[in-house]
Amino acid sequence: MARAVAIHVRLRRKIPSTPLIRLVVRVVIRAVKERSILTTTEIDELYSPPVFSDEDQRFFFTLSDQEQENAARSRSRQKRCMFVLLLGYFKSKPVVLKPRYYTIKNDLQYIAAHVFPGKQYRPFSLEEREIERLYDKVFTALKSESNAALQPSNGE
Repeated sequence: MARAVAIHVRLRRKIPSTPLIRLVVRVVIRAVKERSILTTTEIDELYSPPVFSDEDQRFFFTLSDQEQENAARSRSRQKRCMFVLLLGYFKSKPVVLKPRYYTIKNDLQYIAAHVFPGKQYRPFSLEEREIERLYDKVFTALKSESNAALQPSNGE
């Protein structure tokens, strides 16, 4: 939309305004507005964290041995919990999310109580750079797990 307006402003400076030009500009601006494939609600739903039931939490946040090893590489319990959270979310909805604490609080509490039991944690937020690193770990874990699943076993 902003681009169409900028084009309109540039055209106005160079070309005299005529009814035909104003009509063309209006058509272009309308086309840019209507070009969106998803509605705002659909975009919000796509990029919001999934809402898990208790059974979903057990399923998506249970770690394989290899995932457990990857999570253990983080020194911080908060980062281990976030790794498990992002891994579970990506398994459920293969989209890179940028969740806010208040939207993931219940799932983090579940992970802190059942996956990495220990003392309670305080609310926290991670910098975007740290979330990107955790997603790199998630992708590496998923890739190595899928490669291991594709390897034929020795008994075959």
